[in-house]
Parts: sequence; C-alpha cells; structure tokens
Amino acid sequence: MAEQQQPAPERKAAVPGGDPPSSWFDAFCNPARACRACLGEFKSDPTRISLLGSVEENHEWPEYFGASACLAREGNTLFRIRGVFAAFFLIHFPLHLGERLQEGYYFIYLTQWTWMLQQVYFTLAFIVTYQARQRLQNQVKYTVTPGPCRLPVIVRITWMLMHLCLPASLLVMLMYWTLVNPFWNMNTNPDYFGYIVHGVNFVFCLLDFMLSRNLFRLRYMWITIAYAVLYTFWSWVHHAAKVGTYEPCDDVDDPGEGLYPREECPIYGTLDWHKAGGAFIMSALVVVCLVPMCHIPIFCCQHTRQQVDLKLQNV
Repeated sequence: MAEQQQPAPERKAAVPGGDPPSSWFDAFCNPARACRACLGEFKSDPTRISLLGSVEENHEWPEYFGASACLAREGNTLFRIRGVFAAFFLIHFPLHLGERLQEGYYFIYLTQWTWMLQQVYFTLAFIVTYQARQRLQNQVKYTVTPGPCRLPVIVRITWMLMHLCLPASLLVMLMYWTLVNPFWNMNTNPDYFGYIVHGVNFVFCLLDFMLSRNLFRLRYMWITIAYAVLYTFWSWVHHAAKVGTYEPCDDVDDPGEGLYPREECPIYGTLDWHKAGGAFIMSALVVVCLVPMCHIPIFCCQHTRQQVDLKLQNV
C-alpha cells in the first residue's frame, strides 16, 4: 500500500468514559459513574487500546501518548515537560548511586529497583512523546493499514513501565512512611535523596500521567503483582544466600538485642525470613491487598481526568 500522510485526527475514542458529565460537580464527584468505569475495566472491549492484543484502536496511540486535555494540542509543552522529568531523573540517578552504592548493596532494595525503572520509563516516555508529536503535527509520513494492529514495541514497553512505576512508587512511599520509617515516630530523618526516592518520584509519575491521555488499565494489575512476587522471591534468595546488608542490624522485634551478623541481616526488618511465618504473611498481605489497593486511587485520578476532558470537549 502506498504511503499516506495521516491527518491529525479529531479524536473521540481517546477519552473513554461514556457520555459526558452533566455538570462540573458530576465530573469531579460521581461515585456511581466511577464504580461503573472500574467494573468495565475487566470487560473485553475491542474499541479500547490494548497493551498485548491487536485492535484497531492501537492505530491511535499518538493521541494517548502525545496529547493532553489541559495543554495546547498545537504546541510541544507535554514533550518539553517530559524532557524536564527525564533530565531530573537521569541527573539524580548517578548522584544517588554514587552516594549510596555501598559496595553494591544499593541494588538489593525495592526502593532502588523502582527508582531505576523510573529512569527507563521517563527516558522512553520522552522518546515516545516525540514520535507521537511528530505524527500528530503531520511532520512525518507513515503507512496506515486498516484493521487491527499491535502497538509499536517501544510504545508497549513504555506503557507497561507506566503501569508498573505508578503503583510501585506509591507502594514504596506508603511502605516506607508506615513500616520502615513511620512518619508518626520516625527512627531516622531522611536526607534530600530520602525524600526524592520515597515520595517525590511518585509525584513526578502522577503529574506525568495526569498531564497526558495515557490510560491506566486495572486489567494490567498483574504487572505490579508479578513485580511484588519477584521481589518477595528475591528477598528470600537474599536470606538463603546470606547476602546481608552493608551495615549490621538489630532484630526489628527486639532493638538493641539479638544482633544479627551482617551476612544474615534482612533487607527490610518487616520482611525478615528468620521468622518465615511472619515474612510470608507480610508478603501475602502486600501482594494480595496492598498492591491492588495502590491501583484504586490512581484509577480514580484517571477517571476524574477523563470526565473533565469529556466535559471540556462538550462545553
């Protein structure tokens, strides 16, 4: 088929959410509409963009990844914002790594796993947004074959990382400020990087998400669940292999007593495989309860964004 130049589409399906809300109050606060949207996430819908499947809506990926409801369509503001976000993470990562490498123990923590994945996500999001803007502004020619298609590989990877980084960074933030270093009785005062990797990074992810039209699908919750299971398995391997931590540690249930040898220190005191029963229960609670719960507020933010977008398109 000969190459054809795709005009910038006047989108209607890029804002799934049903009929537009009747008022601004309805857009921001309608629990019944939100519950219907939540339940609809688990139904098969060939009219919605798909991560792994082949659907016709996948042709419209530039609209999801390169447009915004609150930023001018003609400009490149979203692209520039993502460039700033990518630069922030790429500058801070080597500084953080250099300060806390600790003979390689840097890489045993869930916080650092999530932080490193965010470097990859924001870099790819910057690249994908550039490609999307090129298409939306008709600055490149590309071939469109009618019918179902799969997302480009780089778009699939970026979207998968978004589905992981958003809830994972929220999970890390919640667990750090409630289990590791409770905000109501902190055992240590975090430094600059402590706040960056335990909260600020989540704010950046949420801002990035809310400024775009990316979709956060509850049906892809399995990505974060698999991530949590993988880290749980790693924590057990860490214990069985006696990797230990950079510094010696106390038994979390008996501070100052029962000091573990350095090579037997758990990664996190609340995930101590010396007490296998407690560690298993904690892991199960995180995987079965906390991970799914972390998806709900993000989905609610998306639902509100979509309703406002629909309202703006029908003002």
